[in-house]
Amino acid sequence: MSDALPSAAALQRVFDARVHDFDEAAFVYDEVRARLFARLEAINVAPERVLDLGCASGRGAGALAKRFPASELILLDGSGAMARKASTRTGRPVLNAALPRLPLADASIGLVFANLCLPFCDNLRGALLAVARVLEPGGLFAFATLGPDSFAEFKVARAALGNKVWQPFVDMHHLGDALVQSGMAGPVLDVDYLEISYREWDTLWRELVASGAAPGQNAGGGLLGSGVRRQALEAEYPKVGGEAPYRITLELVFGHAWRNRQPSAEGPAEVVVPIREIKRR
Repeated sequence: MSDALPSAAALQRVFDARVHDFDEAAFVYDEVRARLFARLEAINVAPERVLDLGCASGRGAGALAKRFPASELILLDGSGAMARKASTRTGRPVLNAALPRLPLADASIGLVFANLCLPFCDNLRGALLAVARVLEPGGLFAFATLGPDSFAEFKVARAALGNKVWQPFVDMHHLGDALVQSGMAGPVLDVDYLEISYREWDTLWRELVASGAAPGQNAGGGLLGSGVRRQALEAEYPKVGGEAPYRITLELVFGHAWRNRQPSAEGPAEVVVPIREIKRR
């Protein structure tokens, strides 16, 4: 089993394959989004443009539009199928692109909002440089991602099977350093936890597949990698007492940082499309 995240192209195939059942298991995204919004309440920001980075099926677009009614909302997702679904749901144009290549002009966005987008990025430095590039000076990057304690139960099961410990998620302190190195300032991060309990293993696995975390039959690996052995993992998966013995633990890292008003090192080359040229699908 690989301990590296799948490529952007592989993850696009995962979410293309999950477009029809993603919403059935998107409650984690909804819960994390609500917690991220709660953290934004204390921040006074009125951006001209807001980017929903990794908008998936568009479930969060309404909440963002309500929170920032005077802002132009731009939706973007790396899965073409998800982008089309989000456009149908919201009635808005949706850009189909994935980090680190953002088809937006330099310094054109006042707020980049990323709800559980970074966990699926296999090039964190490039991703943060891309976010810094599109943020206007003083613009805000607000995000929720996964920390290294996430999926602890799967790590126990892998260890019992003799697999290499799998760790694609960045520690909160290292993430803060990466934000500063990318050209952002004043990072504020905190950690929260979410535990999800299941009565049956099949339900747990089905929701992991639908959410893009585990591989399905018609796509490669998600966050858990393409080498996941479902039946072997079930046999070694740690169980707790009670009526719902299967548990998933997620370490949630919430943070925000401001685009440095001073120029930073140049990031990766980008394809730029002025916002005025984004057309409705």
